[in-house]
Amino acid sequence: MRKTITLPVYGMTCDGCVNALSRVLNASPAISQTSVTLSPGEVTLDYDDSKATVDDLKSLISQAGFDTTPLKK
Repeated sequence: MRKTITLPVYGMTCDGCVNALSRVLNASPAISQTSVTLSPGEVTLDYDDSKATVDDLKSLISQAGFDTTPLKK
């Protein structure tokens, strides 16, 4: 089933970050559409929940070098 989710993304500082994250997410066969915005730092994904869980999506974001939870100070 297709679902849409918006997740916060921490650690993006420039358009290069947006492009890098977009490339990683768009390579996933579970994701049909990706929208990454620098400000506010977030990503909206249309995905097939029979192919990926929310944790899988968060893992892809992490693999691209970004976080979905704020860093503890």
